[in-house]
Amino acid sequence: DNYKGQSRLLKNDSEGPLRLLRPYYPEGKDCAHLYLLHPPGGLVCGDRLEVGIKLANNTQSLVTIPSAGKVYRSDALNHRQSQSTVIDCGRCTQLEWLPQETIVFSGSNGRQDLTLETVRDSKFIVWEVTALGRPASSAPFLKGKFSQLLQINLNGSPIFVERIKIAAQSGFMEAPSGLNHYSVYGSMIAGYFESDNCLQLLNALRKDSAVVNHTTANSNLRWSATTKDNLLIIRALAQQSEPVKTLFHRIWDLCRPKLMHRISHYPRIWST
Repeated sequence: DNYKGQSRLLKNDSEGPLRLLRPYYPEGKDCAHLYLLHPPGGLVCGDRLEVGIKLANNTQSLVTIPSAGKVYRSDALNHRQSQSTVIDCGRCTQLEWLPQETIVFSGSNGRQDLTLETVRDSKFIVWEVTALGRPASSAPFLKGKFSQLLQINLNGSPIFVERIKIAAQSGFMEAPSGLNHYSVYGSMIAGYFESDNCLQLLNALRKDSAVVNHTTANSNLRWSATTKDNLLIIRALAQQSEPVKTLFHRIWDLCRPKLMHRISHYPRIWST
């Protein structure tokens, strides 16, 4: 009876330095906040991280990380660094995958994959923010490679696939059909909405004063919003991570009550 209605961590296995901290319940026992901790702080050449998360039916989880992930410079043999995350959502689950940004150092050879397995009554909000190089430290992304996959499957079949492959000297970062000279890009996907709710939210966020003011105040921020198959899809470009993260946080504030019937509750680890 003490655990009735609580989303609990039933099994936690790990190898190597990657750790899942104990669950926190700042919103009450039905929604578990989980923090993934990687003490080395980033991926060096030859590293391979594999994360698997399985949600039981009728559970609610928010998963994040304490600080920005990093993909460091590779070695002379150009060994790859990679992280693969697979999240399996059960029936009537609510899943939020809200990591901090990933910083890709010049000279890296990195790969990052996220696959979300869902059913129609799954509810989810996921985002990925990637910063190429470190412009604030006068260290732009001048050489190296980075590839990224964000895939959402519905009943085992792909419903959304976004793949990006970047080579520093290929011209993609400068091309108007590529990143158009921007060094930070991000994607945010939320679903599954009822069709009318998705369109209402799309119209609301385009008119939201906080979103409008933030976009106006950050002249380098570019973003778009669209809907497809009851998904809300946000894409953003900027020269620094913070404008994209602030935009995603505000959209999360608007999205979460309509999709998950709860107000946004920022993980306290974001403030440390």
